[in-house]
Order: sequence, then structure tokens, then C-alpha cells
Amino acid sequence: MAEAAVQEKREVRLDPVEKGFGPFLDLPLRVEIVLGNSTISVAELLNMVPQGVIPIAKAAGDDMDIMVNGQLIGRGAVIIIEDRFGIRITEVVSKICS
Repeated sequence: MAEAAVQEKREVRLDPVEKGFGPFLDLPLRVEIVLGNSTISVAELLNMVPQGVIPIAKAAGDDMDIMVNGQLIGRGAVIIIEDRFGIRITEVVSKICS
């Protein structure tokens, strides 16, 4: 009976100081979690009212885009922690420090 080999995915993290980032570690970065986007006309924008709806190009359950300083770096799922929202990273799409 052959046993299936289980490979454990191990993430190797380098120390940012070792990579030369030490002086930059406290710089603020703008992180945005993008639900989706839509294109509307000026007329639609001017006719917006409370309780109005703007459809977006994402389906319910789709991951949200994670942007850092305007660059897509990953995607994640919305989670609720006590009474606040958070995002659980599900995919890293580009390496900032590769």
C-alpha cells in the first residue's frame, strides 16, 4: 500500500532589516480594500439619491482587491471581528519586495 506524500507549504520570511528596509519600516502606506467599481454617466451621478444603488462588477462572495499606494498587491475575503470589518488575505498577486 503506497502512502501519499503530504507536502507542507512553508513560507520563508526574510527579516526586513536584513533586506535593507530597516529605516523604512515606520513609513505609512495607504492600504485600500476595494469592494468593486462601476462606470456611470454624469447624469446618473447627478441623480443619485439616498437609498439609490450603484451596481458593481463583482459578485457576492468574490474576494476584495487589496491595494497599497494604488498598486494591487493581493485579494482577500471580508471577515467580521467583534463589531468591526477586516480582511483575510487569500492571495498575494505581486511581491513588493522580491
